[in-house]
Amino acid sequence: MLELYKALNSIAIRKKDQIIHNNIQELTASQLQESKLLKLLAECEPNARSAMIKVQRDLGVRPKLKITLTEIGKMIYNPSDRQELTRYREELTQVLNDLRSRNELNQQLLQQAMEYNEFSLDVMFGAPDEEVVYKKPTLQPQGQRRTGKFDIRS
Repeated sequence: MLELYKALNSIAIRKKDQIIHNNIQELTASQLQESKLLKLLAECEPNARSAMIKVQRDLGVRPKLKITLTEIGKMIYNPSDRQELTRYREELTQVLNDLRSRNELNQQLLQQAMEYNEFSLDVMFGAPDEEVVYKKPTLQPQGQRRTGKFDIRS
């Protein structure tokens, strides 16, 4: 599973550059790869849970469905096994934290790109004057109509 998360992390790095350089085709391909990896992760999840239950049984502990690697590490008496598990947990935690921060940055970049596109459309074509849905003229509120997201008159 760690390798799948590392692959997702490398895709997130590529996606950042693709968003910045407005490379839509490569971004779409990256999202497709990301979807495939997420599907593989979902398929691996039951195997990981059953492995955790097996480890708990091997340690002579009543299995819990939701148990962390830290809790498993506390149950392991062999120092080398505990150290190996701790190293794995730390690496997994680092990769997941990196992935989370990269995904947040990519979301912010996409949001800024959408706002820029909306602003550009407002500047080129003017703010939308009318609602798309028909309303009876007598039921429409009197006063100023809806403006675009950005006020270009300022």
